Amino acid sequence: MALVKKFSHKELILICCIIALLGVAVILLIGLLQYELSKKPLQAQRSKISKLTNAPPQETKSPSNRSVRSIAFNDQSFSVGSNQPTVTVVEFLDFQCPFCKQMVPIFHQLIKDYEQKPITFVFRHFPIMTKHPFAFNSALASECARDQQAFLSLHDLLYENQDGFNNSTIAASASALNLNLTDFNTCLAERKYQPRITKDLSDGFDLGITGTPALYINDQIIIGATSYEELKNVIDQELQKSSSK
Repeated sequence: MALVKKFSHKELILICCIIALLGVAVILLIGLLQYELSKKPLQAQRSKISKLTNAPPQETKSPSNRSVRSIAFNDQSFSVGSNQPTVTVVEFLDFQCPFCKQMVPIFHQLIKDYEQKPITFVFRHFPIMTKHPFAFNSALASECARDQQAFLSLHDLLYENQDGFNNSTIAASASALNLNLTDFNTCLAERKYQPRITKDLSDGFDLGITGTPALYINDQIIIGATSYEELKNVIDQELQKSSSK
């Protein structure tokens, strides 16, 4: 007959503590593994940027003393709204991202509803080239269309034609908008606005963006597609804050 060891109360407490510590160690190891895996897409993204710009891959920067709003906002980016905003709504977008596509009608409704308010809606680029091979060229194309006052028109049309997206989608969309194709194609071929897009990407990395859409309402952060109601609530809160100062 097997002997069963009887543990004292102190021994049982010690065993429970050891098991708990082992559990904590396992959780920490899993968290470390997930963190390392989460860095790989960003490293691949930075590597792709370096190939496009002939610059060394960007390293992760130390936390900045700048506010979220000061990093997210860029007065070189396309924007709609007040010239003296107390609230800025910034979207980092990717033209091949299906969740960004969901935000298009919501943004248009917000722009319409807050037309008379001190708000600016800013569009910045975060093409995820590791997943979306035509996203960077689409970003370039939208900036070239901006030269012809057609940023939003091409923005909407590219999202409308997102299914089956390829480089011919860009050309067909520009043609459908009756853009000056000579100027547009020259701008695109010369990659005229590549520095602007790489600046957006760099600021996106500083903000810790890993996916799109990434939305910044002043210093409030919303990651992923969200509802009109949620955005409106945050905007109204920020307007109220600014009016009470």
